[in-house]
Amino acid sequence: MAKDPYRYFRIEARELLDQLGAGVLDLEKSGSPEKVSGLLRLAHTLKGAAHVVRQAEIANLAHQLEEALAPYRQDTAALPRALFDGMLNDIDRISALVASLPDSDAATMTALAASTASTIDNSTQKPPSGQPQNASPPNAAPQYDATASQAVLRMARTDVSVVDTLLEGLAEVSGELGNMKRLNASVSHIRELFGAFSTQLATQSWREAQGGSHPSSFNKVGGLVESLRGLIVAAERNIAASTESMERELRQVHDVAERLRLIPVASIFNTLERTARDAANSVEKQLGFEAAGGDIRLDGQVLEVVQNALVQVIRNAVAHGIETPRERMAALKAATGKITLEVTRRGGHVSFRCADDGRGIDADAVRRAILRKEMATGTVTDKTEKEIESFSTQELLGILTRGGVSTAKTVTELAGRGVGLDLVRTSVQHLGGELIASTEPGNGTAIELLVPVSLASLQALMVESAGQLLAIPLDAVQSTLRVTGSDIVHAEQGRQIMVGGTLVPLMTLALRERVASFRAAASGILSVVVVKTSSGAIALAVDKLHGTESIVLRSLPSMAPAHAMISASFLDHEGNPQLVLDPEMLGASRQHETQDSVSAAKADLPILIIDDSLTTRMLESSILEAAGFRVALAASAEEGLVMARRDRYALFLVDLEMPGMNGFEFIEQTRADPVLRNTHCILVTSRDADEDKQRANEAGASAYIVKGEFNQVAFLQKIKQLVQA
Repeated sequence: MAKDPYRYFRIEARELLDQLGAGVLDLEKSGSPEKVSGLLRLAHTLKGAAHVVRQAEIANLAHQLEEALAPYRQDTAALPRALFDGMLNDIDRISALVASLPDSDAATMTALAASTASTIDNSTQKPPSGQPQNASPPNAAPQYDATASQAVLRMARTDVSVVDTLLEGLAEVSGELGNMKRLNASVSHIRELFGAFSTQLATQSWREAQGGSHPSSFNKVGGLVESLRGLIVAAERNIAASTESMERELRQVHDVAERLRLIPVASIFNTLERTARDAANSVEKQLGFEAAGGDIRLDGQVLEVVQNALVQVIRNAVAHGIETPRERMAALKAATGKITLEVTRRGGHVSFRCADDGRGIDADAVRRAILRKEMATGTVTDKTEKEIESFSTQELLGILTRGGVSTAKTVTELAGRGVGLDLVRTSVQHLGGELIASTEPGNGTAIELLVPVSLASLQALMVESAGQLLAIPLDAVQSTLRVTGSDIVHAEQGRQIMVGGTLVPLMTLALRERVASFRAAASGILSVVVVKTSSGAIALAVDKLHGTESIVLRSLPSMAPAHAMISASFLDHEGNPQLVLDPEMLGASRQHETQDSVSAAKADLPILIIDDSLTTRMLESSILEAAGFRVALAASAEEGLVMARRDRYALFLVDLEMPGMNGFEFIEQTRADPVLRNTHCILVTSRDADEDKQRANEAGASAYIVKGEFNQVAFLQKIKQLVQA
């Protein structure tokens, strides 16, 4: 057992406390709703972390911070001095409590045992008359995230820094092993030289004997040479055997060490099930929890962030989605609700899809909540009310995930502040991931967290192309085969081969040259890997197949951008970084690849993507780069306008809704500019109203793309059409 099970909480709590302290002081200097929202998220996170390790006093103080900040979320014009004094005092008290946490096994186990026993005693006490047997008292704080299993999970996790040190040591040993291989090669060369020397010596000895000289001295030297050659041969044999043995053992140790950094997703299932159970009991609801995909392994730090986010998703599902038994039976549903979690791997990402079978999100209730929020600002007009009424369900979901809106009628620890989904979205974005929400009235809501894999175990097919070792996820490999030049069909759509009676597009894995020659196949055999993608099968021509291996994925360095076809990296047995291909991006790339690359004069210019969402910028950038376009990025319309006036671009891809200047205004300004007026603009938005499309047309937009109806094929066709126009 770990010596200090609170070590992760200490690190997290200290970071949060530092941010809270600095944030409070900054808020005192100049108040803004954004700063208040940020402090609310920090306090909410600290409260949840404290519950996990059963530090009720810290959790209560964090909740007290939330209570103090909540009234000023919309209006920070008159923040009282006493507010800051009280918050700073609470932060000091929390800091003292964190510093006093026990770090010995005995003290820790005593605290955990006492806390667990208290929970058991409370759960077995007979409830007051009229109260359900398994329900918490009406005013009791729900224990949905204060579980011993979470504490045990954290205690059981391997210290990643220790494993990293081990891996660094293994890399050094691998380097030394390479030196031994080179030494063995040198010994082999010495043996060959001694063989030649021995032959010359024997020849010289024979000549001397023929001339009448006494060969005894040569015989002695010859005997020494033979002995030395025997020693060299034995040394060569021993070094080779030792090297092979070391390499084999080192490979096994390296694989084990890599896996020490990874934790199966199933390790969080008990915690999430306990969260669902306790949350349901706290509001007198009945609930079942099911999870699948627990064999997928992830880096512990990523998994911990995802776990905390899922805890909040489950709380929201219980508070807002799952109905009471009476309500469910009235709706002809089973009295017991259900929450399901499905974990799947998608190339370089892992999807956590949490769905409930509750009432779904009440769009009208969300609109009313948004209207109440706007009314608090005192700026509501008839136009504002009409705009809120026109919001689509997907737009309402987007507003909910941005925080600040809650449909709960009362504020509890389970719901009511509109912080929950905002916290989830922020956590996922910090991982470089994405939150996707969907709902169906009367049938439930699904929240999907799509996170990139920083480290994950993966079975892969190893291939070689142009001297580069590459890995293809094995679950995407349909088959491998050998073809000749006569098997290749030259169609209008490009090169194809017949696979199982169906023509499949054929492409190369040359990462620098998208359209490569197939001359090698004309006179010989071509190795092909058939890969499954969402857009259909594709055939990849490679130089060699090296078999399958279990590899551990590593995220790509942020300062070393890779081609869109590359999803991650891994270390080979000698510690050298190699690349992992993304099957989906391969499919998207080949689907829009033609024999002739985009050749118009404008095609050499980059496309300027203007969007305040990092996720959207990266997604659009990946799609365009995979199709052979160059891109430039701007995070606001103002920044985009400066870039547009400074450099030339083939096309502008503009988001409609952005802080400051919006997409309409950007297009209007570029249409009024004599230099920029001929550069096409495409508006990309989630808004599907006819009046918006009409305004876009009047402003001069060349196309209007609705995110909810996004079609990648049509999108790229439109891009190519406008770039070549």
